[in-house]
Amino acid sequence: MLIFVSILILCFIAEAIRKVFPNKLINFLCVTFIIVLASIMPAIRDVSVGTDTNMYVKFFAMDWTYLEWWTIAGVEPGFASCIKLLQLFGVKDYFYYLLLYSVIYNTLIISTIYRLSSGKYLSLIVFLTSSSLYFSHFNILRQSIALAFFVFSLRYLLAGKTLKTYLVLVTAVFFHFSAVILLAVPVIYKNINRRPVLIVCASIAFLILYSNASFVLSFAGDLTGTSKYTAYKKTNSFGGGYFLYTSLIFFISTYILLYTKLRTDKNYRFYCYLIFMSFMTWICMLVFGLKYDGPGRIINYFYIGMLFVIPEWLKVVEKRAVPLIFFIIFAMNFMIFYYVFVISGLHAVFPYVINHSVM
Repeated sequence: MLIFVSILILCFIAEAIRKVFPNKLINFLCVTFIIVLASIMPAIRDVSVGTDTNMYVKFFAMDWTYLEWWTIAGVEPGFASCIKLLQLFGVKDYFYYLLLYSVIYNTLIISTIYRLSSGKYLSLIVFLTSSSLYFSHFNILRQSIALAFFVFSLRYLLAGKTLKTYLVLVTAVFFHFSAVILLAVPVIYKNINRRPVLIVCASIAFLILYSNASFVLSFAGDLTGTSKYTAYKKTNSFGGGYFLYTSLIFFISTYILLYTKLRTDKNYRFYCYLIFMSFMTWICMLVFGLKYDGPGRIINYFYIGMLFVIPEWLKVVEKRAVPLIFFIIFAMNFMIFYYVFVISGLHAVFPYVINHSVM
């Protein structure tokens, strides 16, 4: 817990320096420092931290061909390539494998936050605390890398660079096959203003079919390695609480979308759509029995909407009230983090133990 709080404090200091000295070099150094800070916890963790760390550590010792990675472990070629690259240099300690994935993950996401967010530090806080994205990386390594490429693709998507967007999304598929659903994102973004009702209805229909078609669930389960992963024991008991939190984010964001000038903001509408999809995925889990461990993990892709929506809330309050609202949002996110990950133990990150071989 102390190491995480220290990271938050040091990130705040780096952000303050970036604000006080607004030039490109200082900005680059501060953002790089924040990425390094965020990469520390996932990299130096002991094998006992996280529900799936032990499984991945065993993976790092396997010297398989790409075909064997796919047929035996259900591991995509992108993820296997990273393992084989480190093995090529004779790396054996699992610390270096976790470090590589942690740096890739945090670089792609945090650099995009600082490129696209209207409230960069607040987005960073949401990422590190309540969104669950930061701590899910401790377990779902393959999908987390795919998710990071999805976040990175937004800089091209929002700029109208369709080809580059697809190239990044295809790269995501090479790390986790579930990312194939993201190939629909450019079409969704293009039509989110012109045909919002059609997009929403089609998305709901997809989720319902996805939840109820036993063949799809079985097929997706095999591809995502459900049978090879340790079950999340806390998921069912905790799900309702996080569902309520997601619902709160969704309804506040929708209210702002409908009743302010932000209703004309295409990017904001797209972020709200992602939050809506996370809300609907929770509905499918609670009503239709969609399981998080496997097919239901697509919900992680939708959580990224929180990173960019919550900072927009500050735009609808009076300027003098911004510091107070910022503090309230910060406190809310920290309390969610503490309840979810420290008290409830989601992802089994806390109590945190350091890998003493790197000390």
